[in-house]
Amino acid sequence: MREYETVFIVDPGCDETEVDREVDTVRGVITEGSGEVVEVQVWGKRRLAYEINKKKEGTYAFVRFKCGPAVLQELNRRFKLNELVLRHLTVLSQEGAQEEEDSESAGPDELSADAPEVSPGS
Repeated sequence: MREYETVFIVDPGCDETEVDREVDTVRGVITEGSGEVVEVQVWGKRRLAYEINKKKEGTYAFVRFKCGPAVLQELNRRFKLNELVLRHLTVLSQEGAQEEEDSESAGPDELSADAPEVSPGS
């Protein structure tokens, strides 16, 4: 499983309980798909860089989680269908990417230690 981070912006007309409900829905989708929620933060209402659906503010929420590709697709599908979510962005976490690089680099390094050195231009 890879580690991802997602930030989504909820309609500013929603109160705290509705925002918490949206966060719980995201948690539920992740855990139902055998994923693991690592961290959740609600950043609160902030001014948007540009208007989205004629709204100048939005409530931001951040979730860091581990999951497989099927869960990620389902999460993105639900974000698109949810009218309360103005925007969302999911990226591979820096920590998850670093762990993946470490595991991939272990194999080739072991092989290169046994390989003879070749000087350039020979």
